[in-house]
Amino acid sequence: MYRWIVLFVLLYPLMIYRYDDPLFYFTYHITGYDEIKSQYLWEFAALLCVVSSIRILMRKPLQPVDHSRVIWVLSGGFVLFVLLSSLFSVDPTLSLAGKSGRYEGLYTWASYLCLLVFSYYFIAVRHMNVILHAITWGSVPVCVYALLEHWHLIPLRNANAVYQSRSSAFFSNPNFLGTYLMIVFLIALYLLLKARKRSVMTLLYVLIIMQFVSMLYTYTRSAWIAACIGFLALSFSVWKRRSHIRRWTALSVLLLIALLAVQIWDPYPVLGRALSIAGEAGELLSENAGFAGSSRGYIWQETWPLIPNYAWLGSGPDTFHLVFPDDPVAKERYLGNASIVVDKAHHEWLHMIVTLGIPAWLIHMLLIFVPIFLILRTRKESAASPSYPLALILVLVILAYQLQAQMNISVVTVSPFTYILLGMLWRIALQQYPSPHMFCLWQGKRREPDTTAAASS
Repeated sequence: MYRWIVLFVLLYPLMIYRYDDPLFYFTYHITGYDEIKSQYLWEFAALLCVVSSIRILMRKPLQPVDHSRVIWVLSGGFVLFVLLSSLFSVDPTLSLAGKSGRYEGLYTWASYLCLLVFSYYFIAVRHMNVILHAITWGSVPVCVYALLEHWHLIPLRNANAVYQSRSSAFFSNPNFLGTYLMIVFLIALYLLLKARKRSVMTLLYVLIIMQFVSMLYTYTRSAWIAACIGFLALSFSVWKRRSHIRRWTALSVLLLIALLAVQIWDPYPVLGRALSIAGEAGELLSENAGFAGSSRGYIWQETWPLIPNYAWLGSGPDTFHLVFPDDPVAKERYLGNASIVVDKAHHEWLHMIVTLGIPAWLIHMLLIFVPIFLILRTRKESAASPSYPLALILVLVILAYQLQAQMNISVVTVSPFTYILLGMLWRIALQQYPSPHMFCLWQGKRREPDTTAAASS
């Protein structure tokens, strides 16, 4: 069953064609990728549910794994609150599939949780490196397309008319592409450290440089910050362990050369945009806080007062644009367009609290941070386990994703990857504990670390 997920992560970035209209790509508006990818996501999640049901009816057990009820309690509780939020939404019909151009409704949230649970069951530790390789090498056509797109060499569509020279590839928006590239970049760094064959190392060097330059060409500062912190964390690990220092030094030099080359030859210098991060961070504390973060400050200021009104069940999935204050004067001042529709909070947690409610957000936080807590809690005892480095890179990627989400938001074109990685992390984490329910995780005796080695590259 894990091979189905391998196929999904390989093909999902390229799912830009409607199967009933193969020429749809040439005429479709740039935001159409969200619609197309969401349809494939819903269908794949439904397929996993059907296949699993058939296996259960045929009395074929799911992948054997020592698991706790916590994964079912949290996943089921979250879906229940999303369902209630949809039923009591300000627009229940809209909350099912989501707003056009976003499609973050009930169907999508349920699909995310399906990916998490089935990744937990179907991906054994020995197969996890296969998933990581599939995610990494699946980025090759995305990077090639993004590089060509930046230099206006793509004949299929003129995305640059919308985003100038910011690459968006198959992700509808440069910010979304930047988030995707941040994920695959960090995973590729881990695979480089684990690589044993010189040929694989050489290919990974080339791919990492492509991912890095493509990420620069998105001009997505939140992705840059998360990727930089992830790179520094891995650099500290390499220095502390005194392992693979030569290959890491070579990579650092190559990345520096790539950065300088982009800065010299690109008509839109990246260093200037990078240096603007500090200035805009300071602007949050000034009288012009509304202009900070490309006017994200204004959206955050207007979103906070909405929380008391939608604290329990939220306004409904993907209904942020219906409850955000419609103030043409303020929009004209901060966003430059009085008629613009603000359909997201540009802050993952804030957006989730307003649209889904505080209980759903809290459960979602538990889904993310409980396995991270369990992994870090056993870091001394599990350091010798072959699966521990794998668990740490999963923790790093998920934390980096949450970091960039404080300035962006999850979208259907990228989020499936994070829920698959989260399901893998849950599998490693819960194998350390025999406790049958969540409240014993902090008291029960720890299981011996998993001794199943992850497949080497």
